[in-house]
Amino acid sequence: MNVTTKTMIRVTAYLLNADPDMTVSRLNVFLHIASSKDGDVLVRDLCKKTGLGQSTVARTLAILSDKPMRGKKDGLGWVRTDPDPEDPRRVLVNLTSVGVKVVADLEALGD
Repeated sequence: MNVTTKTMIRVTAYLLNADPDMTVSRLNVFLHIASSKDGDVLVRDLCKKTGLGQSTVARTLAILSDKPMRGKKDGLGWVRTDPDPEDPRRVLVNLTSVGVKVVADLEALGD
């Protein structure tokens, strides 16, 4: 895939408009969730795929989440976290309808 500078500028502007504090690691976590084939991603797999620690992934998910963050503003609403029905100690992450729209918007920004 060849991405032009023009596309990168449009994507960056879109992301910074959605979240002025957007970081590469935050985007990395979001894109790993978005690229999941079955829709659900385990938090432990996000840690492995991104190389980020569990606490960093947890903070990132709080920012990307559809749940209000403790003592702070609401999350972006791009992802949802739920206990794994097979093992409640594990946490599953997937895109919300807002997150699906963000992915579609990002794809539409391509040349």
